[in-house]
Amino acid sequence: MRLTRAIAVDVAPAEAWDTAVAGAGWAGPVRLGDGATGYAGRLRALDVDEDARCVSGDAQARRASGWGGVGATFELRPAAGGLVVEADVLLTGDATPEVADALLDELAARLRRPARGPRGADAGSPADDPRWRRRLAARAALAIAAGAAAGLAAGLRARRRA
Repeated sequence: MRLTRAIAVDVAPAEAWDTAVAGAGWAGPVRLGDGATGYAGRLRALDVDEDARCVSGDAQARRASGWGGVGATFELRPAAGGLVVEADVLLTGDATPEVADALLDELAARLRRPARGPRGADAGSPADDPRWRRRLAARAALAIAAGAAAGLAAGLRARRRA
């Protein structure tokens, strides 16, 4: 099915284009539902055509319990007052048309959020925090050291037995 939706954003047209191009601000994991049924998946930017002023992307979500899913390929284009998304949506299994609407609603909500920094408002990845990366590197170093010590101890025990 083909769906078209206008997304009003409270920014100038040039900034609306920047929002669409900055896929890091709206792309990523997604959770949605059609009432009682939950779906999980992702939104992804695929291509930016600066000349045609179009961002293409895809979205996929699977039903958390049961069998069903929704997939979409979409194009974002700047329009008066915001952006327009045109999507080709494929529903499988028990998925209902409400899931397709929920998927586009989630994309619209993410595009309406104001961007903060280079990765957008909801990027929230711990990998973006240098302190978190240092702690992770320290934990990895400790795990490697413990593994090496255990390996050496096992090797020494095996030598003593031989």
